[in-house]
Amino acid sequence: MRTRIKAIKYIVGAAAILTIAFLSIGLIFPEVSYENKVLVNKSIEHSFRVFNNPMKLKDWITGFKKISHVSGFPNEVGSQWELTIEEDGEEISMLEELTAYELNKLFALKIDSEVLTTYVEIRFEEVGSGTAIIVSNRVIGKNIFFRSLFPLYKSYLAETTQADYEKLKSVIESTE
Repeated sequence: MRTRIKAIKYIVGAAAILTIAFLSIGLIFPEVSYENKVLVNKSIEHSFRVFNNPMKLKDWITGFKKISHVSGFPNEVGSQWELTIEEDGEEISMLEELTAYELNKLFALKIDSEVLTTYVEIRFEEVGSGTAIIVSNRVIGKNIFFRSLFPLYKSYLAETTQADYEKLKSVIESTE
């Protein structure tokens, strides 16, 4: 009987230590940042135009379902849009707010969902006759659990986002 109680104490103690260690990750790393980059063999004007075409979103955003106007005008700083994607059979809605816009150069937004806030800055730079699309992402969990979880999934987040930008590159290059 004593050995069972002792074993239970060790198990509970180990679980407590693991929980504290996991939650401390979110205190040490409250946000996750990563960058994506693709080189597109099309002009900067063409690349930006295709990127900024809402009819093309379904072709490069994984799980894209729809985008709906909330407020403001297209490409106006402060305008808001609701983006709905499907992930593992579940629809997820996010509120996107345009935070910066410069034709053929910059498209920045804040994305709010139930579990996170993401700040995305997408820069378009001329490289020879092509375009470099450079994306800076900053992800902040809405609670300590998600703040602790996202640093563990940083490489996954970066890889899945990169895959979407690789699809965008294909869409841009295949569009006249």
